[in-house]
Amino acid sequence: MRILLRGDAENADLISSLSSLLRMTINRNNEFVSLHEEIEMIEQYVRLVNVRLGDLLHLKLSIASDAVLAEVPRFVLQPIIENAYLHGFARKGGTITIHAHLLADGRLNIVIADSGVGISKERLEKLRADLQGEGEAKERASAGLSGIGLRNVYERLRLIYKEHCSFVIDSELGQGTIITLIIPQQREEE
Repeated sequence: MRILLRGDAENADLISSLSSLLRMTINRNNEFVSLHEEIEMIEQYVRLVNVRLGDLLHLKLSIASDAVLAEVPRFVLQPIIENAYLHGFARKGGTITIHAHLLADGRLNIVIADSGVGISKERLEKLRADLQGEGEAKERASAGLSGIGLRNVYERLRLIYKEHCSFVIDSELGQGTIITLIIPQQREEE
């Protein structure tokens, strides 16, 4: 508030974004949040990244009204966005587009696409194998495919929804990467 009263709106906005992101990180009251809340957190994250980049990371949203209140595991999208920034854009600028809508069967369909460098077919296959637990740790390290964030998202979705969810990665060199998540609105234990 003091910074804002001194007329430094830019740094006041930065601190506000950081505070919002930290509150969402610390708040462990609910393992699940609405897609709207998850998107708000992503917007705060992108704001913070853009302080470093100079507004080079663009976020485009296309969220259907029927999907706004859909329930998602907390922090399911942020690792995907961070992965695009770190690997797809090599810490430079680009565009990330998030589309979301409910399917006819009530499942939530989320598509995250980036305009990054893409992934070669060989590396994509290794990444897919790693997500399935089939990749060797040594091979992943030598190929530069840590995939910790993506693997975490994949494993969390599998733990919560079992085989009722879907996590698909598609990519081509020079064409960016697309990750499609299909999440039931009923958890397995329910």
